[in-house]
Amino acid sequence: MARLPRPPRLAALVRDVAAEATRLAVPLECAGCGRWDVVLCAACLELLRPERVDGGAPALEPGLPVWGCGWYEREVRRIVLGWKTRGRLDVEPHLARVLAACGTRAAGGPDAPGGAAEVWVVPAPSGPHRRLRGRPPVTRLALAVARGLAEAGRPARVVVALGGGGRRTHRGAGARARRRHAPVRTRLALDGTAVVLVDDVLTTGGTLQACRTAVTAAGGTVLGAVVLAAARPPGRAVHGLSRSVMVE
Repeated sequence: MARLPRPPRLAALVRDVAAEATRLAVPLECAGCGRWDVVLCAACLELLRPERVDGGAPALEPGLPVWGCGWYEREVRRIVLGWKTRGRLDVEPHLARVLAACGTRAAGGPDAPGGAAEVWVVPAPSGPHRRLRGRPPVTRLALAVARGLAEAGRPARVVVALGGGGRRTHRGAGARARRRHAPVRTRLALDGTAVVLVDDVLTTGGTLQACRTAVTAAGGTVLGAVVLAAARPPGRAVHGLSRSVMVE
């Protein structure tokens, strides 16, 4: 089974030791709201729940259900950024719990048509620059999704079946639109294979759409997708008030 290349073990060990040293030197605070002495407070934990988040992605063709832990805003955004860019791997068990539930919903559960067949949980391509920046690979999210499927009675395994997709070194809507045209390639035969795609943040939907197109062209069937969070559709009302005490 093909897998993404990993950074040298020594580099990973040094990074983990540095993260632990920082945790000991700096008071622990909630990754969502900044409350002291807790990884995630009870209120922020309640914000993380399985939710359909595909409605606002303009590049995503209809018919692909995308599930996430919430909308990419306020406390949820800070939690995701903490995991993705700030070394907050301590929030990963909490995210994994919700991702597992999202995976079950994306695959339709063990009673869905074809539910007895094994599901391939396929992460979106991650370039080497992501690892060089010390950011956790999307494969870590895919592992949580696969575990959730297995616990729900749906055989599953993580398969790195896609490559390419362009570099993600520039931000902004224009850069994301250009990435929609970057080719995504299949590395393995997918004839008749049921697939759940996994990515970190859903914005325009260009990455997931490119992955879906590649899987379908290779003969696979995309049941759904799972992300950490998604950008809220323009104009959609925000319910409730944020209790954030942090200033970005």
